[in-house]
Amino acid sequence: GEGSKGVGEGSKGVGEGSKGVGDGSAGVGDGSKGMGDGSKGVGDASTGVGEDWTGVGEGSAGVEEGSAGVGDGSTGVGDGSAGVGKGSAGVGEGSAGVGEGSAGVGEGSAGVGEGSAGVGEGSTGAGEDSTGVGEGSAGVEEGSAGVGDGSTG
Repeated sequence: GEGSKGVGEGSKGVGEGSKGVGDGSAGVGDGSKGMGDGSKGVGDASTGVGEDWTGVGEGSAGVEEGSAGVGDGSTGVGDGSAGVGKGSAGVGEGSAGVGEGSAGVGEGSAGVGEGSAGVGEGSTGAGEDSTGVGEGSAGVEEGSAGVGDGSTG
């Protein structure tokens, strides 16, 4: 495709202005980038930056080793973190945002369910719009909140 680049062993640039930079990396889709060994940008303007990172879906980003952004505009930031679902974010080592607009923020935290948030180490938001805020806290059931270390909603 016009202006696409494959730089490094087995790397691919597929689609206008896409780049595969680093061994086995792939940029697939207009303006997508795979930068770093084994990283992938798949979908228009998606980005995989760093070893084994993946951006899948329009404008999604995988940033940090083994992290994944899967779904339009979703982000995985931090080693092994995942943003899965439109606009979801996994921020912090091993954290996960799973479900549209959900967020996992802090080491090992999880936002699971549409609009849910896990904020703080090991905290969990499980269920639509539920929130876990504080170390090891959990929000379980629709709209519930766990606020404070080890608290549960």
